[in-house]
Amino acid sequence: MRREREREREKLEKKRGQRQSSDQDGFGNAGKFYNNGIGMKLLEKMGYRGGGLGKNEQGIVAPIEVKMRAKNSGIGFSDAREAPPPPLPVLQQQNKSTVGAVQPAASRTKERLWSKQSRLKKKKKEEEVYVTAEELLASKQEQNLEVVQKVYDMRGPQVRVYTNLSDLNAEEKAKEEDVPMPELQHNIGLLVRLAEADIQEIDRDLRRERETALSLKKEKDKLESEAAFQKRQLDNMEEIMSVLDQVDEESTSGTLTLDFLATCFSDLHKRYADSYKLCNLSCIACSYALPLFITVFQGWDPLRNPSHGLELVSTWKTVFDAVSWEQLMLQFIVPKLQLVLQEFEVNPASQKLDQFFWVIKWASVIPIHIMVDMMEKFFFPKWLEVLNHWLCSNPNFEEVMKWYNGWKELIPEELLANESIRFQINRGLDMMSQAVDGMEVFQPGLKEQRQYEAQQKAATYAQQQAAAALGGANADGVHDLSLKEVIEAHAQHHGLLFKIKPGRMHNGYQIYGFGNVSIIIDSLHQKVYAQHEETWSLESLQGLLELHNKSLGKRH
Repeated sequence: MRREREREREKLEKKRGQRQSSDQDGFGNAGKFYNNGIGMKLLEKMGYRGGGLGKNEQGIVAPIEVKMRAKNSGIGFSDAREAPPPPLPVLQQQNKSTVGAVQPAASRTKERLWSKQSRLKKKKKEEEVYVTAEELLASKQEQNLEVVQKVYDMRGPQVRVYTNLSDLNAEEKAKEEDVPMPELQHNIGLLVRLAEADIQEIDRDLRRERETALSLKKEKDKLESEAAFQKRQLDNMEEIMSVLDQVDEESTSGTLTLDFLATCFSDLHKRYADSYKLCNLSCIACSYALPLFITVFQGWDPLRNPSHGLELVSTWKTVFDAVSWEQLMLQFIVPKLQLVLQEFEVNPASQKLDQFFWVIKWASVIPIHIMVDMMEKFFFPKWLEVLNHWLCSNPNFEEVMKWYNGWKELIPEELLANESIRFQINRGLDMMSQAVDGMEVFQPGLKEQRQYEAQQKAATYAQQQAAAALGGANADGVHDLSLKEVIEAHAQHHGLLFKIKPGRMHNGYQIYGFGNVSIIIDSLHQKVYAQHEETWSLESLQGLLELHNKSLGKRH
């Protein structure tokens, strides 16, 4: 097999040698034709004296080179070997006299052409300016030009590359304007523009990579910051868990106190405010504090010892969140303060302020809206009623004014800043102004009093109807019913549902549903209040029925 391959290789080399000899013979024959053939004679008759063809001798002088290609290789095969070009033919020394006569004219033509080309070259040298890549990019940025795009011209036998559509016919224009070597100039200019395009593209890629590197750096910094934050969170959680474990041990052993609990959770709230909210530690504090609170306030008599636990309650107040603290106050403190205000008497002749001070001490602890509601319901009605009776008895207005200013000074600043409290105080001032001007003093709350009287009458009537319906009666023929039972009977009489709303309280009172109306029942004062959007107002039984019917109209 090796010998067979060697024979094939020798045959191929012999064939290649024959082709080269035949090509050289062809070039030799072409040289003979070129020097002595009929073609040369015809050219000489037309004035040809050597050099390239054309007006300016721009034609090629060397024949087209022959390229050797391997067997079975296509035209685009790039491994072709170029055969050495044959020597240029030389004109024979014939008709020396004729040549000598024509030579001066040709030399003069070349001289004129040379002088023209020299001027162009000189002008070009003066115009040539070399720029660096940085200067090129700066000029492009100043001109606000886009990156050069490549345009491929496939209209001819060869594919040409342009960087501008205006260069499509530049070569033809250069030939028409008799520019020397237009192809060369065009190619050089094209190379320059392509180089510019490459520089701009490289610069664009470089800027893109820089932006990518900058964004990656920002992302890295962000991830590092996030990792540091997560580590801090983990450390905080470990600290919180250690404190909670200590509190749990104290609670299990029965040695946990409210002071220790307040100290621990206050410290946690101060050091880890975000984690305190995130983990809802206030609920954990409530779970530990509630049994202790029950123990502390068990058997407390607010009338004998009103300040019991005040300092203690005033202290993590800041620990509990607003909702939990409000629920705690409503469940344990507010009902007792309401009882104190209900028993409090306003007497200008012999005023005792102990009970009033007991309530006012809680003003900075209890949420302001709850405190305002208590004052409006249980203090100001008495205060305005006493003022009204005093003004109607032809009093000494200087004493009334001193009494008014004295009460105004007793009310804390946080309550005086409330608009509802100021409104109640201004109502008393308006009553005093009416009395000084000799006008009839209008007693505030008269409308509410009339509603209350109508409610009492309706309650008596409802009691009679309910007693008749239930079949129960006392010696006088009327069964003693509570206000709740009267309202329930009134609802049944009109075919409405009366039910308790579990878990819903307002100012310590249970909320009930009278049809579509939410109500609370003050059994001590035999009053019923209905909810109007965000407020509560005194209502009669007939008013409750009207509110229910009005809610049905809104739904339809």
